Amino acid sequence: MAVLLPTLVVLNVMLGIALVVAKMRLMDERHALRVRQEQDLKSHFHNDRRY
Repeated sequence: MAVLLPTLVVLNVMLGIALVVAKMRLMDERHALRVRQEQDLKSHFHNDRRY
């Protein structure tokens, strides 16, 4: 029992860190997709000039 409790505490901390990292990755992917779409939209309108 003396070994089990610290092991479970360490496991919970590691799982918490993994959850934070996974959420940060999802946020980064969404941000990258949004930036990519904005760049595509800007380049589309930039090349569509009519005089």
